[in-house]
Order: sequence, then C-alpha cells, then structure tokens
Amino acid sequence: MKTTFKISLLSFRFLAIALVSVLLAAACSSEPSEAETDPTEEGTTPKDPVANNPVDALACKKKPSQIMYGLHKIDVKYNAKDQAIEFTTNMVNDRKLSDPPVKTIYTVTYNAAGKPEKVNKTTQDKPDGHYVLEYNTNGKVSKQSEYDAAGKLIYYTNAEYDANGIMSKITTIKEGNDNGMDLSNTYEFTNGNLSKKTTKNLFDTDAKEYYNADYKYTYEDKETKVQSLFDGPLGLRILANIAQSASLQYQSVDHIAQYFQVHEASNSKNMLKNIEIIAYRYGTRDTTNIDYSYEYDADGFPTFEKAVLKNITRRKSNGPFGSVVITTTPHYQTVKLNIEYKCK
Repeated sequence: MKTTFKISLLSFRFLAIALVSVLLAAACSSEPSEAETDPTEEGTTPKDPVANNPVDALACKKKPSQIMYGLHKIDVKYNAKDQAIEFTTNMVNDRKLSDPPVKTIYTVTYNAAGKPEKVNKTTQDKPDGHYVLEYNTNGKVSKQSEYDAAGKLIYYTNAEYDANGIMSKITTIKEGNDNGMDLSNTYEFTNGNLSKKTTKNLFDTDAKEYYNADYKYTYEDKETKVQSLFDGPLGLRILANIAQSASLQYQSVDHIAQYFQVHEASNSKNMLKNIEIIAYRYGTRDTTNIDYSYEYDADGFPTFEKAVLKNITRRKSNGPFGSVVITTTPHYQTVKLNIEYKCK
C-alpha cells in the first residue's frame, strides 16, 4: 500500500538567475490509494487509516521517501535499519525548463559499524564514479577519496576534528597537484550552530587566480526539526554536485539552495536566518547576503521558505594595451517555495 502526503506546490522565481532554494519540511494531508477504496459501498468515503493519525504524519516528515522542492525532486530508499541506501536527486535547469531533469543516483554501502563506506554515483543512468570513506578510531570520517568512472583517483579529502569530536577542518587535494594550493574549509561552531566558515584557495576561472572567502551564519531562535541524512565531506560533495560545481564551492549567485537532507558540517541546531559571504579578490571585498524566512506547520516543520540574495560581483578581464578591466555586476534575486512529501 502506498500512502501519499501532499501539500499544494507553488514554485515561482522573481529573477531568471535564481536557483530554487530548499528546505526539508512539509504539511501532510492524506490521499487514499486505490486499494483503500471499497467499490461495494457506493457514495461512502474511502477509508484512510493515516488521515487522522498524527503519529504517521509526523513520521512521514521525519523519514520521507520522496520530497518535492519546487520543480526539483529527491527520492530516498531505506534499509531495515532506516539507513538511506539510495539517494536520488532530479534537478531541473531553472534557466531552461524545457531541458529534462538531471538525475543523479547515490547508492550507499555501509560498514559493520553502520557508517557509509562506499557510495556509487550514476548520472543520467550512466556510471559516474564513486567515493570511498575511511574512519578514525572515534568513528568519524578521516578521509574521503573520489574516483572517476574509470576507477582513477581524482581527489581526496582529509577531515580534522576538535576535542569535542566536531569537524573543524577539511582539506581537499587534487591527485597529482603539488602546487600547494589545496582547497580547505575551516569551521567554527557557536551554541550548536555553524557560525563561521573560512575557505582558502578557491579558484577564479576568469582571473585564473586563487582567492579566499569567509562565510558568517546567523540563526533564528526556532530549533530545526529536520535531521540530515548525510553530512561532512560526503554531504558537501553531494551539495557541490547538485550545484554542478567541480570544486567544493556550492553557494553563489546561481546556487543559494538549502537542502536539509545534506550538510557540509554537523547539522546545526537552529533554523538558518542569514549567510554573509565575503570574497577577497581583486584587491577588494565582494559581499553577498542571503536572507531566509519561513512558515511552519503545527509540528514545527517549515512548510514555506523564502530566500533573498543581494550582492555585487566583480570579474577581471584583459583590456586594450595590456590594461586590466574590472566588471562590476549587482545581483538581486528572490526565491519562494512550498514543499511536498510522499511516504510509502
């Protein structure tokens, strides 16, 4: 029997450059399946054992098998231990809605300790590499290696932790790269929330040079009800894949999405309110602000999310007679989303 919990879906963009932003939340109503309708009782209301059962509705929000975020869709399959063994993202090109969604499937194998050990990836039903995770004596990810479809090592990411077992730094090294410009993220937490991230050695493809960036996070008083399925290096890699980013940089003027199933660090305690991103390049500071606001259901799960981005970006190019030209572009975008869940 398949039970469906639905919310009316509304997804619209205020500017063409927006990427749908997302939250893991839903208000659940029940829709009877064909098997729940008694054809012999004409005119009677179909039976639905979940409609008036708030426990089942809450369980759906905690462990959905499908989540719709605007036009985007995530499917999750679990094993008998409630571990996600298949995680599928179907992402729509918001700039060209006629394009088919990009489907990426992550198939997860767990070790004897119940930790993800290997993740196979397919894109558009074609093999697209895999990840291998190694753990320290405390059961924390110490290294994640990324291989291409031919089995060749591309990147590996090392993770470090503080005295409380919270991930404090990751360093991603490209195989064969010995220029000393390895990408790294350093994390700081305050009251159970990620408060700051410092990223070093991001690569500017226009200027062909490296730069650093600081991320500062502020939160609402309301605690989050949604727990992530994947975090740490694996969560960060999935977020970057969704943003179609080869590096571990996924938030930009085109990608302001929140995906509550995956986090790049430990799951924060409270609902995110603002991200301030300061990029240090071209001898100045590019500042981006993303503000988030929500509506909630009776269980405290967000059912509506609004994201507003404001920033100015600079790009460097070569001008005439060997001069350097800095192009300044302001950006403003608003994204609004309702969310729908389904449970099997």
